[in-house]
Amino acid sequence: MTFETTQQPLTIPVDREHGRLRLAILLSFIVIWVFGYAIINALLPNMGLNLLAIILGFGAAYLGTAVLERYLKQHWPSGRAVQLDAKGVRLMQGGAVQENMATDADVSLILWRFEVKKRARVPKGHWMLAGALRSDERYLPVYTFMPPGDLEAYEYRESFKVLAGKRERETHPQNNLRQDLRLAGEQRRLMEAENVRWVSGVEMTTDEFKLYIDGLLTRYPEWRPLN
Repeated sequence: MTFETTQQPLTIPVDREHGRLRLAILLSFIVIWVFGYAIINALLPNMGLNLLAIILGFGAAYLGTAVLERYLKQHWPSGRAVQLDAKGVRLMQGGAVQENMATDADVSLILWRFEVKKRARVPKGHWMLAGALRSDERYLPVYTFMPPGDLEAYEYRESFKVLAGKRERETHPQNNLRQDLRLAGEQRRLMEAENVRWVSGVEMTTDEFKLYIDGLLTRYPEWRPLN
């Protein structure tokens, strides 16, 4: 495989909202709410359940954890990163290699997307975009959640095949047999990759994901999308 030797190795941090950070935010929210309620209830005593203290305590917890979350995202990284260089693409955890796709291996790229219908931390209407490197039965899946406006302007938008939902697959009209078989095979590959992403995918910001995909397509020209 030809690698552009003039390009410098690229390292992109992943999983900024890692599990430990989310747990810390949740616990902080509860602690601030409880202490906020206790303080406000002491300042504004009320017989029985103090609804005002509950509401104000909740507001304090919401604002406090919002500030804390921004701070932690900047100062508490997950320690994981994706590296691109002349040897290939690697998922790193500190100094340990968790997954490796070498340039001399038989690697293919799978790109897919779907619209987010309902998710707690992602606004409805955003799109999940993913790119998975596959070699034999091994995957290195990377994804992001992209606003619809960004997707419309994204130059590689059409390279990301839409993963159909279960209802769409069941109601798909049977037209041309050959075409239906091709689409079924494509959707099966996308679903297999999506299942892996759901379990072990690593998340990037939108800008980092664009940089990553551009790096894959320009640095490793033989790793063309399967779909």
